[in-house]
Amino acid sequence: MQVARKGKVNYEKSLKQIDTMLPENMKPAFRAGLDACKSAALGVKDHCDAAAILLQCFYKNNPMFVFP
Repeated sequence: MQVARKGKVNYEKSLKQIDTMLPENMKPAFRAGLDACKSAALGVKDHCDAAAILLQCFYKNNPMFVFP
């Protein structure tokens, strides 16, 4: 399931992924990170730059962040 496309986060798909894949103790931190970063890369035209911005934002806003 794709949670980001062309540098934009699909918020609903991301929430579904969080609810489906993560244990209960991790869900609140990941939801908070998603809420904080859902618009972090708006207006960024380069998709690679947008992905990097989203990851950096998520890292800063999620104390349980794990890079895949």
